[in-house]
Amino acid sequence: MEAKYVALNNKEHKNVRIKDVQNFEEFSKEHMAPLMVQEFMPAAASFPIIFTKDPNSGVFKAVALFALKPEANQFVNKGQWTARYVPMVLRGQPFIARENEQQSVMIGFNSNSSLVNTTEGHRLFDDNGEQTDYLKQQVSFMGKLAECHHITAHFIKQLTDNELLQQKVLTIKGTDGKDHKIQGIYTVDEERLKNLADDKLLMFAKQGVYGPIYAHLSSLGQVDLLMK
Repeated sequence: MEAKYVALNNKEHKNVRIKDVQNFEEFSKEHMAPLMVQEFMPAAASFPIIFTKDPNSGVFKAVALFALKPEANQFVNKGQWTARYVPMVLRGQPFIARENEQQSVMIGFNSNSSLVNTTEGHRLFDDNGEQTDYLKQQVSFMGKLAECHHITAHFIKQLTDNELLQQKVLTIKGTDGKDHKIQGIYTVDEERLKNLADDKLLMFAKQGVYGPIYAHLSSLGQVDLLMK
């Protein structure tokens, strides 16, 4: 079912309850998910990390790749998550954080999620309409996720400002013996990275840019995990 995110409030949602994520079946058709730069290191051992470009806005984002084609996820098996790492955006479900015009974080949730109901799980508000401890924890996590998003956007801007993202076609030999091409992805151009001016290289080193870059590049070796 398509996600439907609504802004959270203590009047309309006073009876809403959220079940813990024990079954990942609703993500079984998600072939990618946004990834924060802070996650690159632990995620690199589990799945490929690539960059995609919105054809309308031209904005790049980093994503974890779960399958070679849409409507599939190689890391969900009978509702169980089989990879070592679970991305933050999945751990935060069914909640979502968005900034309003005043740049304050607004919390919403996917009302179509199987985790949302009125009988089982954690209450969001108590009888007085105050946030429960559970909701406070989720709000804190969403705030952290929003902060990570800003840092990730800055990291990607550094890559694009220095023209380090190159469009790439991955050619993978499938189990049928045929070559399969994956298009529309971007990776960091190592040669261009090496040829940056010394002052830029030093700045990258001081700002810790190299860690996530090389985590991304090493993660590309995990593409074979998507060929199951």
